Amino acid sequence: MNTILKKFDEKNIEIIQLFLSSMSFVMFFLALFSSFRYEQSGDMRFSRFVFWGIGLVFFFCAYVIHSEKIKDQLRIILGVVSIIELLLIPSFGILIKESAVFALFSYAGTLFLSIILFVIDRSFWKTVLIKKKTLCIISAAILILLASIQYISHNTVYFLWDSHDMFELVSANDIYSLWDFSRLSLSDHVSYSYAAMCTVFKLLIGDTMVGQALFGVILYATGVYGFYKCVVLFCSSASKNDIAVQVVLTALFACSPYMLGMITYSYPDYAMWCVMPILVYALYTKKYLLTVFIGYFFIFCKETAMISYVLFIFGFYIVDLIKSKKIFYKFHKYIIMAIPCFMWLIAYYLVGHWEGNGAFEIDLNYIKDKLLSLLAINFNWLLIVLALFVFIIGVIKKVQINKSISLIPMLFSMIAFLIFSVLFKTINHPRYIDALVAQIYLVVAYILINYIDKKAVKISISAALIMLLFIQSFATIDPLMLKLFPNINVGSKTLITTSEILSDGMAYNRQYQGWGKVVDMALEDVMNDDSAKLYLPAVANATWHFDAMGWYENLNNRTEINYTDYWNPKRKTRMTDCDNGQEYSVHVISEEHIFDFGPDRTGYYLYSPLYGGEIAELIKNNYAFEENSFSYKGWLVYRIKFGNL
Repeated sequence: MNTILKKFDEKNIEIIQLFLSSMSFVMFFLALFSSFRYEQSGDMRFSRFVFWGIGLVFFFCAYVIHSEKIKDQLRIILGVVSIIELLLIPSFGILIKESAVFALFSYAGTLFLSIILFVIDRSFWKTVLIKKKTLCIISAAILILLASIQYISHNTVYFLWDSHDMFELVSANDIYSLWDFSRLSLSDHVSYSYAAMCTVFKLLIGDTMVGQALFGVILYATGVYGFYKCVVLFCSSASKNDIAVQVVLTALFACSPYMLGMITYSYPDYAMWCVMPILVYALYTKKYLLTVFIGYFFIFCKETAMISYVLFIFGFYIVDLIKSKKIFYKFHKYIIMAIPCFMWLIAYYLVGHWEGNGAFEIDLNYIKDKLLSLLAINFNWLLIVLALFVFIIGVIKKVQINKSISLIPMLFSMIAFLIFSVLFKTINHPRYIDALVAQIYLVVAYILINYIDKKAVKISISAALIMLLFIQSFATIDPLMLKLFPNINVGSKTLITTSEILSDGMAYNRQYQGWGKVVDMALEDVMNDDSAKLYLPAVANATWHFDAMGWYENLNNRTEINYTDYWNPKRKTRMTDCDNGQEYSVHVISEEHIFDFGPDRTGYYLYSPLYGGEIAELIKNNYAFEENSFSYKGWLVYRIKFGNL
């Protein structure tokens, strides 16, 4: 093959290598799509094997071509894929036992190809494994794993409200889910990649909660590392070796309430925040194949990722167009980077997509509220004002900047996302900031690096911001945020909400987690009482809000809805696992409810300063009762025991 390729110059070899690599990704996707069609209707039974086989051949051909620039990216991709394959080894026996032919073929074929490529390229991988840097990374990964398990074991991680829906999805998944789009999609969203990786870690650990939380820690580490690489890239030649500034600016992102405060928020939005910096780095360093690989994971996290990705690439095209004045300048690289978008469109139209609440319309009140939730939460407003101020001063003083980096692509992506966000009317949750949050921090880092000359000033400003952001990760101290949004007194602490109370509208830092813990504390004694009948107040005339881990149903004209939940006696928390959990019944009631329980039953009613006080007064006026209070990190829940005492 190399003899034939000698006829081509290096540029053409790179194009061939890019084409083969990207087409291998297309074949793998088409194979998975065919597998989905087969599971749904029995169609395309053999085509999935053909597509996957062609994909393996294309990847092999691309890897053995000697073009180091592209091969380095292929090595990274091979390394990541191999790690995922190793993580799935404990579940491999299930595929053999159940005779899952296509799953076995695709998994074993990919594993076999990986081994062959490692053998062919063994001198490189041997060098990598003996480097001290690699050993440090492995050691750090082990420490993160141990710290995560220790962290989780103390029962401080809760998947509440919408993130609990993702938890339920992953809990129900098995290894077969990795070959079925429909089982990876939450509420029919085109969002398969995040659920797939959560499923991989669930299968590895054998525990959904620990697996999802561990993947969250890995995403956090990936985001911080990607941000650090971007910061180094943004530095001018004069400050390339200024480690102190680079570390401090990276800490700015690492301490963000969206990153540190939401690390246990198991939802695709968090993955987008974390993946964006590494995607930015791949694009700015012209690692096009790596961009495609990361792009697949990114755009299949959530629909809005598609907007950020497409406009980012378009921004780079505009920059190239301005510089070269040629419409089709290096057009092949844009076609290759756009391939994940075409695959996304196939999934959107042929697999299915979300059809929930939301529509394009111009609503001035919604536009105002949306802009506030995007730009005025968690000190985002301060970062933006600071960046504008420093930029204007720098322009006036004609500061020399790193002109090799253009912010035009990032600004294209940010503006497009802002326009979409304010025009597509849906529930206004803080997490819907998506990739924009990472881009805001990246722009701030770029401006602080390039428009401030003095190192001491850069570090001082960054240190002050780090302190504010770190505290905001665990407590709401942002003064503008507290002024602009409804203040919610949850006990001894104050939170804000961008939409409903006791919902994802209150999930913007670590504080929301306390609700899960305090409700569990109030339930612990109830689970030991066989005569207990548990009541919770309806919030906004619906279930789900107060429970935070139950299902959603509107009471309409009813005064009561009851459903079954499960309790984990070991962790002393509510859970989804109906096979291993202790079953108990939940009765969600309105203020008009008339209590009716037999002489052998004892009523337990939970309420908080937020909701349920009226029902509590009715109980106190009509029954003998005992009342206890439970508090955790500012959250307060009352429990009334009444009836047969």
